[in-house]
Amino acid sequence: MCKRIRVLCCLAAVLLACPVWSPADADPSQDGNLVQYQPAAPTAIQLEPVFSGLSSPIYVTNAHDGTNRLFVVQQGGVIKVAQPGSSTLTTFLDITSRVLSGGERGLLGLAFHPLYSVNGRFFVYYTRG
Repeated sequence: MCKRIRVLCCLAAVLLACPVWSPADADPSQDGNLVQYQPAAPTAIQLEPVFSGLSSPIYVTNAHDGTNRLFVVQQGGVIKVAQPGSSTLTTFLDITSRVLSGGERGLLGLAFHPLYSVNGRFFVYYTRG
């Protein structure tokens, strides 16, 4: 009990010794270094379609193999691949016959082995049908 009281007394002494400052104490006329917050001007954003013909795309990744290809995972069991600069997709993997899809089920993930460029291994996460 005495140890707890000593700790509380020390904490109270430290808090009382610290000066209290609030932003209201700042006076821009006295301090030339005070920076005022200026909100950024709104930026116009425009969406442009890149790929078409996809059915329930849920994930986009690349293989980190230097090819910069994009792999699009579709919940129904198909993975499409796009070459850099192309808007045309080709089928990389089709396991629709093995996948039970709908709701939160289906082909849900894709991961490439760290040495994919050497061994060609990749992993898929899906709900079996």
